[in-house]
Amino acid sequence: MSDEATSAAEQAAPAAPAGVVKIVKAFASRHGGANAVLQDMGEQGVRITLVGEDGILGDQVVADRPTAEAVAAEAGIETSEWVRDLVSKVTPEEPKHFRLMAGYRARSL
Repeated sequence: MSDEATSAAEQAAPAAPAGVVKIVKAFASRHGGANAVLQDMGEQGVRITLVGEDGILGDQVVADRPTAEAVAAEAGIETSEWVRDLVSKVTPEEPKHFRLMAGYRARSL
């Protein structure tokens, strides 16, 4: 690859938002590590659903999939799909957890 092609590819790669990376790293640190599932939400962006090693869920939303992938890479978080091993880890313990994860939908009911 030429130097021009390399610099064009580097410019095309989105920058991971520093605030989101900081939150994802902190989540992983608090929960003994984490995996991320990247879920497209249409025009609203991509939801990065975090599954801590202790089973607690967290999430962040970014503009698009390349940005989500950049966040995961910079935070050192492995991405995957909702596979059986990952789903079996999910064990929310906090009473308000389901309501928090449901967001505005839970508050509108």
